[in-house]
Amino acid sequence: MTAWLKRNFLHPVFITALLTAIFIYTREEPLTRTPYSSAIPKEQVTLLEGTICSNPVKTSKGCYYSMEVKLTNVSIRQENMSLKGLASGKVRVFVSSNDVEALYPMRLHSLSTTEGFLFESGARTRLGVRWSDKTNAFYAEEIHEVFFDKGFLGRLRKYRACLRLMFKRLMCAWGSAGALILSLLSGAREYTEESVSDAFRASGLSHILALSGMHLSFFSSLAGNFSTKLFGKKKSFLPRLAAIFAFVLFAGLSPSLLRALICSLIMLTAKKVFCRELSFFHVLCACFIIHTVIKPADSSSFAFMLSYLSLAGILVFSDIINILTVRFLPPKISASVSASCGAQIATAPVSASVFGAVSPVGIVSTVVVSPMINIFLTVSIIAIIFSLCIPFLSRPFGCIMNAGYQCIMFFVNAFAKVPSITFR
Repeated sequence: MTAWLKRNFLHPVFITALLTAIFIYTREEPLTRTPYSSAIPKEQVTLLEGTICSNPVKTSKGCYYSMEVKLTNVSIRQENMSLKGLASGKVRVFVSSNDVEALYPMRLHSLSTTEGFLFESGARTRLGVRWSDKTNAFYAEEIHEVFFDKGFLGRLRKYRACLRLMFKRLMCAWGSAGALILSLLSGAREYTEESVSDAFRASGLSHILALSGMHLSFFSSLAGNFSTKLFGKKKSFLPRLAAIFAFVLFAGLSPSLLRALICSLIMLTAKKVFCRELSFFHVLCACFIIHTVIKPADSSSFAFMLSYLSLAGILVFSDIINILTVRFLPPKISASVSASCGAQIATAPVSASVFGAVSPVGIVSTVVVSPMINIFLTVSIIAIIFSLCIPFLSRPFGCIMNAGYQCIMFFVNAFAKVPSITFR
């Protein structure tokens, strides 16, 4: 036991990660790599220009979409004066749902809108705005421009945006099953019903709807297994790497997905370069340090905290718990239960302080529902490929996916009925 503690917790990488965490979470203000900077105070800004650098995310109330904009210029336009100045940094901007969803399928305002703007990461925008001290963000009051550059990168970003829009239209035709697939594969949850999100949260399965390492591992394993059968195990590195980057490029970088990306890159590169096997716990610590350097603002999000804590809990506690559970459970089930217990133990303090409740049923629900989600994702990818190649198969595949969706929701709703432990 002493050797295990020394090996894991007296390692320089862990100590550095611990000191980094203490520095970040004892500060009064959250870290940010690119704060607002301009000669014009943000409270006076009425027009901003910049590049959207995050996928639009619908707020809980549904009236706005939240997105980050990397600034290039800001302006003051009043009755007797007009002033324009250079600006830098990233700011949070809230845009009306009617404006963002103008091109989305199955939206009433999209039918009456003659012109729509494609709000996606990489698009340049010019917005009439007002500043809010309450939310520490800008609110768009007028949309002047949303466009993509004409160069190679601009065309690539526009292609990605159009691909995501086409994917939404295909999934919209599959109803509730399509909404779940859309959330799992692209992180877009605007078509997921509130009752479904509440059921996943109450059953301790919120991590399934959030893009995370589970989704990245799924695509990496899928590409690795396929390439191994075709070219052999030694040549599976590049297909795995390509699958990881393709998924991240399409889905966008959420805090948990960026964590999974950094970890995957470190592990894949280490296997290719080093002979000695790395400790995944130390890889996670290194990933934490790198992540906070690349995107320090992520450290203040609960998705970031829960992502790192859950994986750390699995790595630290699961083996200890497995020693006890393996005595009365089959090895595979014991390993899954132990991993779920480890994640619950590590994330319980944050869940209790932020959400005021902890769902112990997540220990069991994760073991039951996660394999079903993996099967659901595998079948959905096959269905999407065939539906794109042979369009008339879209309807029968939609029926198959909805049958799978109903099966998943039966268990999710059953687990959601188990009471949570509340602290308020």
